[in-house]
Amino acid sequence: MKLIIIMTIFSFLAACDIPVENNRSEAQPSENLDKAAISAGILNDPDNIQLEGRFESRNDIGTDKLCAIKKEDGVYNIGILAIFGEDSFCEGQGIASLDGENVIISLNKNVSNNREICEFMVSFDGLSIIFPGEVPQSCAQYCNNRASLSGTRYFQIETGNNIAKLSNGRNFKPLCKD
Repeated sequence: MKLIIIMTIFSFLAACDIPVENNRSEAQPSENLDKAAISAGILNDPDNIQLEGRFESRNDIGTDKLCAIKKEDGVYNIGILAIFGEDSFCEGQGIASLDGENVIISLNKNVSNNREICEFMVSFDGLSIIFPGEVPQSCAQYCNNRASLSGTRYFQIETGNNIAKLSNGRNFKPLCKD
């Protein structure tokens, strides 16, 4: 009996003869869902992402900081501080350029005024900035005592240039220059 029921179901489905490609309308509902989430404020609009502001990540050791001040369309002055212990940290200043959900960071000033450029791309979803698991070797000069910028993450605390100007680093005060 079970075999007859299963065969009947398969026969019915086969009789429908619906082409497989007509069943693949996943892109349209997902686009509509994304638009609805953007309208409701659940997702950030990728066309209106604001990088200017103050970003932080707090832990037991201290507060990692990143700030961005908008200079011109898509270009920002930035400052970064990543703390790994009392005497172990990374700190630098430079510029960043926004490219959709990516940010190209180019550090060009550290505490010892060594000007070797440290350049890499980070991910930015409008709320958090995530550094890659490995940054170029030239970035090591911005760190001391076993510290590294690799894999650090910063969450947007507040937006705006004026807020970014209030961030202080260990050696750069303010961390972001205008």
